[in-house]
Amino acid sequence: MITQYSNTQLRNTQYRDLLPTVFSLGKPYFWGMASQVEKDVSNYVSKMIDMSGNGNDVIQGTQIYKPLWVDDELNGYPVLSFNGSQWLRVQYPTPLYQPITVFAVWKVTTAGAYSFCFDNFSSTYFGLYGTNTSIAIQVGSGPVGYTKSVPFDFLLNTAVFNSASSSLYENGVLKKTGAVVSSNLTGITLGNAFNFSAPFIGEIAEVLIYDAVLHADNRISIETYLINKYGL
Repeated sequence: MITQYSNTQLRNTQYRDLLPTVFSLGKPYFWGMASQVEKDVSNYVSKMIDMSGNGNDVIQGTQIYKPLWVDDELNGYPVLSFNGSQWLRVQYPTPLYQPITVFAVWKVTTAGAYSFCFDNFSSTYFGLYGTNTSIAIQVGSGPVGYTKSVPFDFLLNTAVFNSASSSLYENGVLKKTGAVVSSNLTGITLGNAFNFSAPFIGEIAEVLIYDAVLHADNRISIETYLINKYGL
């Protein structure tokens, strides 16, 4: 069963209007949103469809590990809810090398030592997470983060993984710059670390990945699209 942008013509119209905004800035490598999924009659999700056209759908074949689809949760749009044991993932046909820019609309509902919104598929950390007191990005062993009370409500993080010139934004505002290890992204895991050591209790609405550092104007355009869409 495929659910497309919930059940209102308004949301379908809004999405069609926003498509040119995203693709005019360069085709994303991955574009997943909770309003484009395959789910069962109990609303457990087996696939978040990759809207970029690259076929990088994130999937889950085991019922107990499937996140829950929740309709009308954020400004009239659905989200995926993760309970700490649920996740979706995909391995890319070839690794992505930095620079990489990731946009994520998410929230943490239960604090933990580490709670990954997304991470790598294998090999090493390459993701965005919350701790009890912060939000950070990390590749390998070195985090770049800022102070944030956890749990927190929905927000947009823009994570720019660019070796020594990495940066992290919240709702379009630069929060931290720093250095991350020059490793690669072998795929993506939503809702946990690549080695399943940092379960996520929270919700995810949308994730976009670009295999580049976007020009500031283009980054702001994507942030504006997401902030306006979800009422952040």
